[in-house]
Amino acid sequence: MYVVIVLLGNQMLTSTTEEKENRVVELLLTSVPAKTLMSAKIWALVSMGLIQIAAILLPMIVAYVGWRDLLKLPDFDVSSISLAPGPIVVGAVLLAGGFLMFTGLLVTIGAAVPTAKEASGYFGARLSLCFCRFMH
Repeated sequence: MYVVIVLLGNQMLTSTTEEKENRVVELLLTSVPAKTLMSAKIWALVSMGLIQIAAILLPMIVAYVGWRDLLKLPDFDVSSISLAPGPIVVGAVLLAGGFLMFTGLLVTIGAAVPTAKEASGYFGARLSLCFCRFMH
């Protein structure tokens, strides 16, 4: 979760403030309700985050499977992993819920502040709080 926040957080925050600064949002709001616009913005950022996560994980998996011997990586015994569906589902739901909440928070902050520079300060404070939470 922390990696996702670090990689995507600033981009999520500045995309909303830049649209506001360039008056793009005003043009969009003439034809689309505000609630629809913000919901679409959140879902677009979530899908962008999932694509970025896949773009990071896929090359690592391919490198491990394809070039494990060449890279002298240790063998990984998959049979020793216990796949209990309960904890996996709970973890996935918590990750998805936390990511949606964080995305909504950043879009809200981006909509509330006037410039991207001020938004960065709020993102830094939020990132510090998340980091302190993950360290405990």
